[in-house]
Amino acid sequence: SEHYEAGRFQQAIELLREAYRIEESATILYNLARAYEGLGDSSAALDAYRKYIEKDPKAADRGAIERRIASLEEQLEEKSALERERDAAAQRAAQARRDAERARRAERDRPPPRPAEGEPSIVPWIVAGIGEDAKTAWLRPITEHQPPSWLWAIRSSVRAL
Repeated sequence: SEHYEAGRFQQAIELLREAYRIEESATILYNLARAYEGLGDSSAALDAYRKYIEKDPKAADRGAIERRIASLEEQLEEKSALERERDAAAQRAAQARRDAERARRAERDRPPPRPAEGEPSIVPWIVAGIGEDAKTAWLRPITEHQPPSWLWAIRSSVRAL
C-alpha cells in the first residue's frame, strides 16, 4: 500500500504478486490492476481486472470494473490503431524517399539531350571556354599528362556528337 501511494508502482506490483502467490484474493487482483494502471501497463491492468471479476463475480463494484475494462479495451484499440497508422505513415515516407532517390539518380544518369537537326552545338563554346591550355592538355597522351576529370566529361560529349 505504501509503495502504491508513494507512486512506486513497480515495487507495489512485485509485492502484490508475491502476496497473490500466498493468498489468491480478489482484492489483491484489484490492487494489482490499479498498480499496473499507475505504471502505464494497460494490457496487464486489463488482465488483472478480468481476473478480479472472475475471482469475485458478485463484487459490489462489478459495474464500475466492467466499465473500466471497456475503457481500457478502447484505449488499447486506439493505441493499436495509432501504431498501425504511424507504421503505415513511416512506410509511405520511406517509399517516398526511395522514389525520390531513384528519380534523382535517373535524372543524374540521364544523358544530356542531343541538339535538334540543324541546331548549333554547344561543344565549340565549351572548348573555347576552357581555353587553349586545356585543349592541348587534352590532346597530349595520357602517359605524359593526366587531364582533369572535368575534361573527361567534355571529351565524352564531343565523342557522342
